[in-house]
Parts: sequence; structure tokens; C-alpha cells
Amino acid sequence: MKRKKGRYGCPNLDCPSFKHQKKYKDNVESCPECGSGLAHVCRSKSCYTVVEDPFEPMCLTCKAKHADKKDMRKKIIGAAGIGAAVAAPAVVKNRGVIKEAAKTVIGLIRK
Repeated sequence: MKRKKGRYGCPNLDCPSFKHQKKYKDNVESCPECGSGLAHVCRSKSCYTVVEDPFEPMCLTCKAKHADKKDMRKKIIGAAGIGAAVAAPAVVKNRGVIKEAAKTVIGLIRK
């Protein structure tokens, strides 16, 4: 039976690879350090939690953190988009004034 692609780790608490939280690819069947079978672990770099469902790449805690970060990014991007949409008409309307001010600033910098 072929295993699902993912990250695997040693579940043996006394194993050095468990202590160092080493993760192995799906082609490694048993732990190179102690020889015990590998268990499916969370794909997050800082997490070593054993995931029971082989079709879930991350544990529930990391999945929740990932969803929170994703929502925060959407919120920030949405706010920046609204700011740009409000500022864009003013920039287009006053582009001549902005162009002259930029030339003045560049002239002052060069002196």
C-alpha cells in the first residue's frame, strides 16, 4: 500500500530524531535512528504534532493559525485597496501639480 505524500516523523519519545524534530519524506518507511515506523506529522515547520487523518496536511492548531493569517492578509489588502481607490482620482485630477512638485524636489536634491 502506497502512503500519501507528506511529512513523516518518528513517534518514539526516546529517539534522537524525535528530540530534534526531524521530518522525513514519504519514501522513508522507518526511522533511520531507531528503526520504528514513522507517523504522519504536521507540515508546519515549527510543529511536530502527529496528525491522525492522513489526508490532512496540518494539525488543527496550525490550520487555525494559517486561516487567521490568511484572513488578516485579506483584511490588510482590502484596506489598502480602498485607500488606493480613494486616492487615485485625486492623483489623476492633480497630476500636473504633483509633477511640478516632484521636479522641484528633484532639483533641490541635486543641489
